[in-house]
Parts: sequence; structure tokens; C-alpha cells
Amino acid sequence: MKQFHLVILVLTLSVTAYSQVAVPNAPGAPPNASVAADHFGHDRQLLQQGKYDEAIAELQQLAASQPETKGLAHELGTAYYRKGDYVHAVDSLKQALQAD
Repeated sequence: MKQFHLVILVLTLSVTAYSQVAVPNAPGAPPNASVAADHFGHDRQLLQQGKYDEAIAELQQLAASQPETKGLAHELGTAYYRKGDYVHAVDSLKQALQAD
């Protein structure tokens, strides 16, 4: 039960991190923002289809190739949460909070 409360707390706090994800083509957006936003869209579709492992694998590949992508840790945490892997979800969401 304690772990569940921690997950809820981290998810609640991560809303701030999610709201600050770069908008592609916005003034001052990093060059990879458009690519990342496109990729997040595809990963979100995979999550909606219940393809959690595929979404996580793609996000991990993005993390390996572009670790500086803003919002990546939050997206990965969300994917782990949807899969039910709360330990990895908490770890990723903590990273997202530290990045902000």
C-alpha cells in the first residue's frame, strides 16, 4: 500500500513536468522537439492499444539515442505505470521531477 501511495504522489507531482514538455516549432523549442513530439504521439497510440512493451522499447531506444529529450522520463514513467510496472514507473517519474 505504501508503494501505491508513492506512485500516486509521484504521478501527481509529475503533472508539472508534463506540462512543460517542449512544443514543436515553438519559439525557443529545442531542435529535437518536433521529432520527440512525433515519437511520443506514436508511443501514446501504442499505449492506447495496450502495446506497453512496444511503447517502452521505443522510448528506451529514444533515451539511448537522444537522452536530452525533454519529457522522455515522464513518458517512460507513464508507459511503465500503464503496464503496471510501478517500480520502474516511480524511478522514471522521479527522474522527470529531477530534470525539472
